[in-house]
Amino acid sequence: MKLISKNSEREHVEWFSQGINEGKILLVPAETVYCICFDPTRPQILERALQVKNRIDRKFISLICDAKKLNELGIIPNALEQFFIDRFWPGPLAIAFDENTAIRCPVSPWLREALLRVGTPLVAATSANLAGQPPTAEARTLDLEILNRVDDALLDDQLNIYQKPSTLVRLKGRVEVLREGATLVPQKLVNASSKNSISLL
Repeated sequence: MKLISKNSEREHVEWFSQGINEGKILLVPAETVYCICFDPTRPQILERALQVKNRIDRKFISLICDAKKLNELGIIPNALEQFFIDRFWPGPLAIAFDENTAIRCPVSPWLREALLRVGTPLVAATSANLAGQPPTAEARTLDLEILNRVDDALLDDQLNIYQKPSTLVRLKGRVEVLREGATLVPQKLVNASSKNSISLL
């Protein structure tokens, strides 16, 4: 593992985009918690990422630089999903568009710029902890086993502006909060129908 020390957002952008394009597995302060980031479209890299976390489940949250990237992925949001995109993106809320695809658009300018520069429309970002262990937003509590397994690591707690994981929702006819996190979904939206949710605008 190579520990990276960068002094500017420009350097963060270059390090992240270059690393992902080179097929590296990076440990990144992803504005929520520390995450392992990689290109999920490359099978060998995906297998390595699973080994880093001692994980079997292949379902990861992925990051995109802009909601327009959904078109490149062949994702057409339904009315309720579009409502949440308009209201909560960019932000620490991930939407599960199907059983295998959950996506969020981050707030941090450096991270969005870095995502724009990578050669894939999305980058997987899974919390930097071994399977079954809690995520962390503090470098001092990162597992040394994780640090030793990634290619490069950028440690800067201040970039984890939310200090907790993203909220994860499924929006198929009603609002289901699959994981509570940094975004508080108003109670009036939870379990509401698509029609009722949109009327709250």
